[in-house]
Amino acid sequence: MVSRIAAHRGGALEAAENTLEAFAHALSLGVEEIECDVHLSCDGQIMVHHDATLDRMTDGHGPLSACTAQALRGLRIKGSATARMPLLSEVLALLGAGDTVLRLELKRDVHGRLYEGLAEAALAEIGRARLRERSYITNFAVDYLRAPAVADSGLARLLLMEAETFRDIGALDGLARILDLAGTRQVALPIGALSSDLVATARARDVAVSAFGCHTDAQIRAALDLRLPVFTSDRPSVALLMRDGRSHASVPDRSVG
Repeated sequence: MVSRIAAHRGGALEAAENTLEAFAHALSLGVEEIECDVHLSCDGQIMVHHDATLDRMTDGHGPLSACTAQALRGLRIKGSATARMPLLSEVLALLGAGDTVLRLELKRDVHGRLYEGLAEAALAEIGRARLRERSYITNFAVDYLRAPAVADSGLARLLLMEAETFRDIGALDGLARILDLAGTRQVALPIGALSSDLVATARARDVAVSAFGCHTDAQIRAALDLRLPVFTSDRPSVALLMRDGRSHASVPDRSVG
């Protein structure tokens, strides 16, 4: 099996995360999937951004959900001189008529609550963009994945799980019921939590295990050696080079100031 590579937030160590320039960069490399995160503005627009607050990645402050889409689009994104916070519809338009898969994480608000109407609105946008056949929903929360709008959509679902949670539930022995509740047989774990034995046992139990957090050379190599179906990376150009053995347009690692 040749692992598919998903550009995490568009490739957060190669371009300002969750921006159109990051997603365009990832698409130019030829990644198979892009991953992004969405919140709702106070006027009901679907904004592509990771955090529930604005402070880490923008020159704004406070909860994202307290701002209008117009105000959010006026903020400066750290790590870029020109990028602005995009709408989900703009990211979907970038995907266009290609075959790149979208992995969409529905986020929670600053209080840790599910956004009312976010799932329905995001699914409607995906439908209008005619991307239902190459999109899936990811989340750490079972309640998001089993929400009626998501469960009834027919889109594939992927449960994300931290290593501590995986250990606390009894690893694979405790995973089956949680996956049943989430309505999926797909789970993604941190690359450091995976081993060849665990992956093989999961496959024997009809559980597809993938990885997130594959950013260093060693982490990327581990994911490739495990022959995972897919893994996410903040360094998609490096992951493609290590997988394919050929150079892709690459940029140096970057950090947000």
